[in-house]
Amino acid sequence: MTIKLIQQYIYERDTWCRLLDYLEEENILYKNRIANILKSDSDSLLIEMIESFLNKFVMEDAIISILRHDIAKANIKIVAKGKDFGKDGNSTDIIITQDKLRGEIEIIEQQFNRLKFEFNKYLSKAS
Repeated sequence: MTIKLIQQYIYERDTWCRLLDYLEEENILYKNRIANILKSDSDSLLIEMIESFLNKFVMEDAIISILRHDIAKANIKIVAKGKDFGKDGNSTDIIITQDKLRGEIEIIEQQFNRLKFEFNKYLSKAS
């Protein structure tokens, strides 16, 4: 492992944290939108579907929180290895964790975008 790889991992971590901040903010906006819809609409079918979407947005909050925790744990491992990062093959777990996180970040971003699209599509049809 080189210093360049450590720098890359740190850059990825920072990028992921910014993405999670953005997803969290978007999620708040959508949950507020749902709250406004639930306040103003009495159609029971609409309310049932909207509550279903609300549950999905709440689940996204939980996933974001778990990912933040996992990213922080991975960062602690990288910092703890310090100058010994990569020596004697002792960083395999960090590489595996980084690859796993990379995949999970990609999945949550896709899931969240799909959820927003489905929600907006549903509201367009319900209007």
